[in-house]
Order: sequence, then C-alpha cells, then structure tokens
Amino acid sequence: MKYWWIGTLALGLCLNACGSQQQDLTDEQKALEQANAAYELKYHQSLDQYDQQGLELIARADHSGLWKQAADTRLLYARYLLRDQRYADAFTLLNQVLSDRKVDQYPDLRAGALINLSYLYEKTGLQDAAILALEDCLSIGDASPYYHAWTYARLDLLQENSRQAEIMHFNQARMLMPQIDNADQLVGLVNMLSETLRQQGRTSEAISLMDEVPVVELSPYRSAYYYNKLGHLYLDLEKYDEAENSLLKARGFATQINDPQLSLWVNCNLSKAYKKSGQTAAAIQALEEARSQASHYTCLDEAVTFAYTELESLYRASNQPDEADLVSRDYATLGIKLAQNQSQLMMQLEQLQITLLQEQEVFQKQTKQAASEYWWTISGFAALLLLVLVLVILLFLRYKQKHHARTQSLAAGITAALQILESTEEDRARFLSKS
Repeated sequence: MKYWWIGTLALGLCLNACGSQQQDLTDEQKALEQANAAYELKYHQSLDQYDQQGLELIARADHSGLWKQAADTRLLYARYLLRDQRYADAFTLLNQVLSDRKVDQYPDLRAGALINLSYLYEKTGLQDAAILALEDCLSIGDASPYYHAWTYARLDLLQENSRQAEIMHFNQARMLMPQIDNADQLVGLVNMLSETLRQQGRTSEAISLMDEVPVVELSPYRSAYYYNKLGHLYLDLEKYDEAENSLLKARGFATQINDPQLSLWVNCNLSKAYKKSGQTAAAIQALEEARSQASHYTCLDEAVTFAYTELESLYRASNQPDEADLVSRDYATLGIKLAQNQSQLMMQLEQLQITLLQEQEVFQKQTKQAASEYWWTISGFAALLLLVLVLVILLFLRYKQKHHARTQSLAAGITAALQILESTEEDRARFLSKS
C-alpha cells in the first residue's frame, strides 16, 4: 500500500510539472504574438532599432521552440530588408522559412513568403523566377483570399506577353476584392490593379477603382502609397492641380513615417506636376529633395535615374550650367557605387540560389530514400502477411483432410452397422462366425 501511494504522488508531480511547462509555453507564445504585432507596426517607420529587435525576437522564438512565431518574425524582417534594398539578407530569411517542412502547415505564411520572394526576384531582374514563385503561391489552395488576390494582381503586371492571361488574372483579383476587409491590404491590391488599367489606357477606370478604398481607415504608410498612386494617375490624365494636391498629401505621409525611398518617388512625381503647370523652380526644388534622398538607395532604381537626369535637364533649361554639371558628376559617382552594389548583390543571390538548389537536392534524395525505405517496409509486411496466410490455408486444408478421413471412416462404420441391423438372423450368425 505504501508503494502505491508513492507511485501516485510521483505521477501527480510529473503531471503537474508537464502542465506548468505547457502553460509557460502557451504564455510565451502569446507574448511573442503580441511582440510580433508591435514589431509589424514599426515596419511603417524607419527605426535604427528595427534590425536589433527583429533578430532578438527570432532568437527568442527559436530558443522557445516556437517555429511559427519565429517564421512570422523572419517574414516581417524580410519585408523590411526588401524595403531597404538589402536583398541578400532578405533572401536568406525567406529561404529559412520556405525550406522548412513545417511551413506547409501554415498556408498564409508560405504564401506571404513566396510573394515577398517574387518581389526580390523582380527587383534583381529575375522576372521568370518571380513568376514561378507566384505560380507556386497560387498552388496553395488553403491560402486566404487576400494572398490569392495579391498573387493574381502581381502576375497581371509581370506577365506582359499574354493578354489572355492578363485579363484572367485581373478578373480573378477583382472578384476577390470584396472578401478583403482590411483597408491596408485592400489598397495594396487596388494600387496594382489600377496600374494595370493605366497601362491599358483606362486611367479613368483606375481612378474609379481607387475611390473604392476606405481612405480614412488607412495607416500613414499605406496612405502615402495611395496618394502617390492617385497623383500618378492624375498626371496621366493631365489633371495637374489634382495631381499636385494628391502628391503633396503623399509627401506629408511619407515624411511622417520617415521613408526616404518613398519620398524620392513622391518628389519625382511632384516635379512632373510642377513642370507641366509651369512651376520650374518648384520642380527643381522637388528634385533636389529627391536627390538628397537618393543616398538611402543601395541599388540602381529608375526613380534615382529620373531624379538626376531630370534635375540636370531643368538646370540646363534654366541656364544654370554649373548646377547641371554638379548634378551630372554626382550622379556618375552615385551610379558607379550603386552598380557595384548591384553586381555584388547578384553574385550573392546566385550563390544563395546555388545553396538553395543543393539543399533541395539533398532534401529530394532524403525524400526518395525515405520513400524507398517505406515501400521496402510495406513490401516486407506484405510478404510476411502472405506467408502467414499461406500457412493458415495449408493448416486448414490439412485439418479438412483429416476431418474428411474421420468422417468417411465413421460413415463406413455406421453403414456396416446399419447393414448388420437390417440383415436376417441367418446373415448375422454367418457374419459373427466369420468375425
């Protein structure tokens, strides 16, 4: 009896310890989810601590064995790195998420990683790889409508050679719009679809589509992108006053969130509006602001090229050759630096891709080996089962044979007995005498 109580007590202590550990893990999971939510909000700001916080959250989640929370942070951090043009670091993080088998358990996480990977490929000139990443995203049937709509809209912009594919992708994305109730997510989708319409010469329809976005619900980050796109559309329609008003709002939001790269794009568009309305001095000032923000770029970008070439052109048109020459020399120096960065980045990405392919080959070999071992195991069990079945059948046949012999012997005895009973007294006497 004494030992029974000791065993019960030990079992109770073990269960209590396991329960406490599980509770601690659940609490840590909730804490990390809250930390990730706060971290995502900081994505819309340019903070010096963003890198440090991201790495600390990833290490914390990895230490606790919470893979999903660690992957979420890696995806958030990769988005920031993409925005900051640190493509090689972003590729490493996205690869860490996508190369783990656990990612298949979280469709939205995998879809988000693939969409960001497609941006990385597009920005580095790998158009075909970007399309393949998006097509892989569409194969995730359980992903939310937002990710599918975003993928269709991205494919619509990338696949310029197939008009039929463009129409199909646009319509698919447009049909999924009512299922997206988050304004920030919706405006990203609408911006892409409106660009498709603008490229098709349907700019008025694009502006009507932009009007479907609940602007008052947008974050400052998304508001900056919304008004920049709206201003671009008004420029296309040659409505320069409306373009200027929208772009000034965009510049205000871009300054508020301290996003120099977005500010550069906005100032480039604003300079177009000023130039078209005859405000050359204001156009030059806007481009000078864009020029001051170009140092935040690490790779070549069409906005940087436009800012410098347009600024040089305006200075020469305004009879300011010294300023024009200074801009030209500055751009030559910056262009060489950015081109070198771009070249180094491409080499890093190529090496990372080689590593990824090697990892995929190892994974495929392991998968084939595991499948081969599985089928050999199944074959062994099947052979053993067949052997047992054959033995059972043989035993049954042997038993049936013996049973049949006994039955025949018993039947013969019964038959003989019946013959004796049915015979005459003289026959029985004769039979007994012979016996």
